[in-house]
Amino acid sequence: MTATTIAGILQIEDSENVLVNTVGQETIYDAIGEYSATLNENLNRIIGLFVEKTTSSHSWKYHMPGNRELQTQGGMARAGEQKFKVSYDVALPIFQFGDALGGTFIDMAYMSVADVDRQVIEITNAGRRTLRKEILKALFNNADLSYDDIKQGRLIVKSLANGDATEYAPLPGYDALATANHFAVTGYATASIGGADGTTNNPIKTHADTMLARFPDEYDAIVFIANNMADYVKGLTNFMEVGDPRIVKGGLADRLTNLPGGVPGKVIGRSDEMWVSVWPDLPPNYSYSIAPSYEKPLQKRIDPPATGLPGDLRLIKQSDLFPLEKSEWMWRFGMGVVNRLNGFVLECGAGGTYTVPTSLER
Repeated sequence: MTATTIAGILQIEDSENVLVNTVGQETIYDAIGEYSATLNENLNRIIGLFVEKTTSSHSWKYHMPGNRELQTQGGMARAGEQKFKVSYDVALPIFQFGDALGGTFIDMAYMSVADVDRQVIEITNAGRRTLRKEILKALFNNADLSYDDIKQGRLIVKSLANGDATEYAPLPGYDALATANHFAVTGYATASIGGADGTTNNPIKTHADTMLARFPDEYDAIVFIANNMADYVKGLTNFMEVGDPRIVKGGLADRLTNLPGGVPGKVIGRSDEMWVSVWPDLPPNYSYSIAPSYEKPLQKRIDPPATGLPGDLRLIKQSDLFPLEKSEWMWRFGMGVVNRLNGFVLECGAGGTYTVPTSLER
């Protein structure tokens, strides 16, 4: 499928010789709006694995299953009332992101439709990077975020389970509610993965022990690993490498199947009942696992519709103040953890305390 371009939307020649002024700036503005709608649809696919839903709610009490059991009773007995036992307060932040395109009126007079395409592609790439980074910031920071909301005052945005006083449903084999910590350090460096025998120092097993104990019915749990971990993980004795998942070998001819879906990075194999995907956006020495069949860890907050503020990346204004012309883009959203159990972050390092990656600090 041919990539969408401004020229394609307008059904005109994609040429350096077709100037914006010959097409009309209002026409180009409308085409950019159509292009933005396609862009936002693609961006929403990126968040599908990690974000349960988009909401304008700012805070609420979140309930999870606890350790409830049916009550033993005689033939004439009535069950006693029970209350939810697992709940905690959650809140979502919202931030404003923006960018601008501009130049002098002479620059704009010489601007071609191809120039507009290149500039919009720059905005597109910036939007993707921002979205991925906000997702990773929400997942990899193990401390609560104190956020000052414009209308609601101070909100406390939770992290994944971080060993605080919140109690969750018991793991299989236990009865009592218990705290949980889904941030850990291996105690060994990335270069030591596998050890001399290919079985020791196995970070994938650490992920499996945590996530599959919590979600025992999950058959497609995924571990995302950083680029620098890939060769060492492939060397694990029980690692099973997969070929290109898009190609099925046939007796007479190969055929394409399983076209790319919503899993970031590249799935390279399976180990310890977990799929392994190399995701280049992860910082070196870090990995993250998720149970895709269960409620996603994050929710995305946008402004209430009545405000008219853009919940998607959008061209919101074009200004013409001689001798400068400028186009303003805006995106308002925020990511926050709601399901604090669906995620486990593991740092490969000899130290004993988890540290937030420098690139994802907030």
